[in-house]
Parts: sequence; C-alpha cells; structure tokens
Amino acid sequence: MRASHHRAWAVLVGLVVVLSLGAVAHPATASSAEGLRLASSIGVGPAPCNIALDTSNGQLFTANDGAANLSVINGSTDTVAVPSIPVGTTPCGIAYDSVNGLVYVANFADANVTVVNGSTDKVVVPSIEVGAAPIAVAVDTSNDFVYVADRSDANLTVINGSSNRVVVASIATGNSPYGLAYDASNGDVYVANDGNDNVSVVDGATNKVVATVPVGGAPQGVGYDPSNGYIYVTNRDDNNVTVINGATNKVVGAGLRVGTTPFADAYDPANGDLYVSNWGSANLTVIDVATGQQVAPAIPVGSEPWGVVVDGLNGAIYVAIQGGSNVTVFGYLTVGTSPSGSSTVLGLNAGGAALVIGLLVVWGVVATGVAAVLRFRRPRRPAPLPPAAVSVGPSPGSSPPGPPPGAT
Repeated sequence: MRASHHRAWAVLVGLVVVLSLGAVAHPATASSAEGLRLASSIGVGPAPCNIALDTSNGQLFTANDGAANLSVINGSTDTVAVPSIPVGTTPCGIAYDSVNGLVYVANFADANVTVVNGSTDKVVVPSIEVGAAPIAVAVDTSNDFVYVADRSDANLTVINGSSNRVVVASIATGNSPYGLAYDASNGDVYVANDGNDNVSVVDGATNKVVATVPVGGAPQGVGYDPSNGYIYVTNRDDNNVTVINGATNKVVGAGLRVGTTPFADAYDPANGDLYVSNWGSANLTVIDVATGQQVAPAIPVGSEPWGVVVDGLNGAIYVAIQGGSNVTVFGYLTVGTSPSGSSTVLGLNAGGAALVIGLLVVWGVVATGVAAVLRFRRPRRPAPLPPAAVSVGPSPGSSPPGPPPGAT
C-alpha cells in the first residue's frame, strides 16, 4: 500500500513538472521564429527611437523622441533602472562609446549632442554643437571618433571622444543622411543617404568619402556583420535590405525582402541572423544571412518599431516600439548550457527537457549533479555566405508612410 501510494505521488509530481515546465517552454506570447519568444515588454519614455547597449555593464539606453530624455534599462533584469535622464529636444540617434564608457545622444531639434556617463547615468556634457537635424550616431573605436549624421545639412560632424570637441565640422555626404555604422574590419563609416538612394563610405583615417554605393529606395538603417565585414542597409521605400561587401564596397546578391517600411536592423554574430524592424507592418523580420532565407513568419512586436539591439551578454533582442512607448524583449528559450555556454545540455529544448524530467520523477529516479536552468540561447548557424535573393515579406505596392514624427 505504501509503495503504491508513493508511486501515485510520483505520477502526480511528474505531471505537475511536465505541465509547469511545458508552460514555461511554450508561453502564450511565444513567437514562431525558430524558438524566438517574447520575454517581456518594458515601459520607457514617450516614443522611443533608438537603443544603445553599454557592453561593459549590460545597460541599455533608449532615446525617447517624444520627450527630452533617455530611459535606462537593466539588461540583467529587463527593468527600468533610471526612468529619465534629461537631454536635448527630440533625441533620436544614440550610440555607446566602448573606449571612454560614454553615451552620445543626437538631439534632432536642438542641433546638438548630449554626452552621458554610462556608469553613473549622469550628463557630463550637456551640449556639443553639430549640424542641423542630427539623426544618427556611430563610434569609430579605432581612434575614438564619434560620427553624427546631420540630416538637414547633408553632412557628418566628427567629435573626438577623448576631448568631446568637434574635430571635423563637416564631411559632405548625400542628401538626408539617416543611418550610420562603423566597420571595424576596414575602418570605414557607412552613411545611408535617404535622399539619394545610396550609401556614402567614409574612410575613418582620413575622414574622406572613398566610395558611393547605390542601394534601394530611401535607405534608413545600417547594420554591420563583424564575421565577414558585410553591411546591411534597410530600404524604406522598397521594403528590402541591400547587402554590401565591406571589403569591396560592392553590392552582394539581390535585395532581401522584409516587411513594410523597414527602419533599423541588427546582426547577431552568435547565430548569423539579421533582425529587421518594420515600422509600417509593426513586426520583426528574422533572416538567416547564410541562406538569405527568412527564419520564420514575421513576428508582431507593436506599433511603429524602430531601433533594434542584440545583447551579446544575455542573448536577447531589444526593439524600441515608438507607437507604444515601450521596448519589447525577445530571446531563444532552451534548457541548460554546456560549460562553454554554446549548446544545450543533452541537446534538449525546454519542452523535451520537461518531458524527460517528468518521466524521471514518475519512476522515482534521482539525477544527481544535473540542474535544468532556463536561459536565453541563440541557435548557432553556419558561417555566413553571400546572401541569395529571397522574397519573404509583402511586395512593395502602395507608398509606405513617411518617417516617424521628428525625423522628417
């Protein structure tokens, strides 16, 4: 009687474990992008534009376009650590400088840049005057230069990160420069020129334009792939992404089709995926750049998504939702890790591990020295190859809406 009683309890406990872990492994908010799941939604300031990641401590800074401030998110807990850091009017472009630990914020309406200490979350330089309508920021870590795209002046302003003084007042680019990225493999800065449908390539050593690369209609965001030096440019009017080989500054393959009105993108070197925020269709496209194929159907994220950041510290993807005044957080859910942190224990996902653990409990087996811990981990893919043409989103039809408020 006692033995059967214990077996009954074992069955009950096993079922509870299976059901509870299964619920964690497959939450109601789960997306279908090969294990990519919505982890949380973090309320920040009004109309967040872009996000910068402080790689030294995992904090994230959102430039809140609808208010003259930044919000600070703790990447370990995905909670707001500092609700508001005052900056200039209509902040949008933002970048973290890993050389000096400072965050640079482009204030669109004030034609200046505010500098924030990433460790203390305090403003250290209230205003550095730049060109008209600064919209984007990128940091050249080889020489600690900070590049600011001045949308209305069709140029870049260069700030010395050591002195926080302007060292080059104007580098002429195309019309309406919008997005920026620094390529650490060749020292070049890539500038998406919204008004000319091209990308200016600036040599970071000479601060001269060395190439102009035709891309799609109204290029916006620029992402960088450190594994092979590729540059990914989102084309707002064509609903696709152009790929540039940073070694040759030539376009590689055909455009990668995404959602409506793509604005920003971010590359994840851990798994070879590219994440693209589609402002018009309110979703996130995930592309495996090795094949040029979309990983899964586009993921709904919220109204008017803009900035995207991949956090290499916790494997999460952060998306600024301008229409919802929040940041959505996504991650890949698996069970346990190997000592290297690169693969799952026993090769099981959360659902499979839940079933095995439940069966072990049912049969009264005690597994010593093994602990199942839920973590965000990204599935690793082969090294990227030249992308192929792919059609994965809506075809361009009607004219997409214009840029968000404050970025016209």
